[in-house]
Amino acid sequence: MVQACLAHTEISFGIAKNISDMSAKPWDMINGSPRVSAELVKKRLDICHTCPAFRPLTQTCKKCGCFMKMKTQLEKAYCPLGKW
Repeated sequence: MVQACLAHTEISFGIAKNISDMSAKPWDMINGSPRVSAELVKKRLDICHTCPAFRPLTQTCKKCGCFMKMKTQLEKAYCPLGKW
């Protein structure tokens, strides 16, 4: 489930564009994959915090199941609802 939420994207100025050969994986958090700036992480999290699919208690997304504090850091990650 987590892998599906990080699939097929390229981030450009915080907006997701679907690209079949680009994908973020859960293990990208530990393998040195590119990260976005702290400013973009904050913008992404701010969007998540206002979303009805966000679970505040666990800091996860109801749609994809990802831990958003981690997912928002990955350059190749995207919101499954297209919000970032």
